Amino acid sequence: MRPSLRQIRSAANILFKIDIGLKTRKREIIRKRQVAHYVAHKIFKHSLEKTGFEIGNKDHATVLHSCNVILNEIEKYPEIKKDVTRLENMCKSKEKYESPTAIILNLKKSKTLDINIKIELNRILKELKNDKS
Repeated sequence: MRPSLRQIRSAANILFKIDIGLKTRKREIIRKRQVAHYVAHKIFKHSLEKTGFEIGNKDHATVLHSCNVILNEIEKYPEIKKDVTRLENMCKSKEKYESPTAIILNLKKSKTLDINIKIELNRILKELKNDKS
C-alpha cells in the first residue's frame, strides 16, 4: 500500500526538520520540497495535481519541474540521491508520523529559525486549528 500524500509530507517535514510547505524561495527548502514532489509522483505514483496541492500548495507544472530537476540531479549529487532514498524508505516504513501541528510546535522551539519563519509557523498553526473546528 502506498503512503498518502499527507504521510509523505509529514515524513519529509520530520526527515528534513523543516516545513516543506512554507512559502519561501530559500534554496534549501525548495530543494527538499522538490525531493518530496519527486518521491510522491515518480516513486509512489500520485498525480501531479494532488501532489502539488498537498505538498506546498503548488500547481501541477511546478511538480513536473521538481521531478525533472531531481531526475537530472540525482546522479550528479549524492546528497540528493541520499535524501530521495531516505524519504522513500521512511514512507515505506510502518512507523507513524507526527501530526503537522506537532511538527510545527517542534520547529518553533528551534533557536536557529529566523523570525519570518516563526511568524509563518504561527500562521500555519492558526490555519490548522481553524481546519479542525
